[in-house]
Amino acid sequence: MSVEEIKALVRRYVDEPLNKGNFAVWDELCAPEFTVRNLADNTVQSREDQKRSFSQVRTNFPDFKNTLEEVIVEGDRAAFRWTMSWTEEGKPKKAVGITILRISNGKVVDDYFISDFVKMEQPVSS
Repeated sequence: MSVEEIKALVRRYVDEPLNKGNFAVWDELCAPEFTVRNLADNTVQSREDQKRSFSQVRTNFPDFKNTLEEVIVEGDRAAFRWTMSWTEEGKPKKAVGITILRISNGKVVDDYFISDFVKMEQPVSS
């Protein structure tokens, strides 16, 4: 895949399920053996686990949004910096983090991420 094709895959990987609620896209974009690893607590999730988790997030926080801040591609890896924002109990919240994807045969195989959840003073502007 070209750098631009990988960047387009990353944009779809983030935007369609997380911002639009289209979790079926993970079946298209992710390999069957796909795993997500949270580097902060060493938890591992499958593709189905990830669908359930983000479905709950979107149900509990309808204003949830994930913004890609930067994408860097090197070989079969894509690294991206992101900001998630939502409202919880009337207060704006955000998490910032970095994800590294490993891509093989046009599909995401591994997702490694680390994030820091922080309280926001101001709502996120669109």
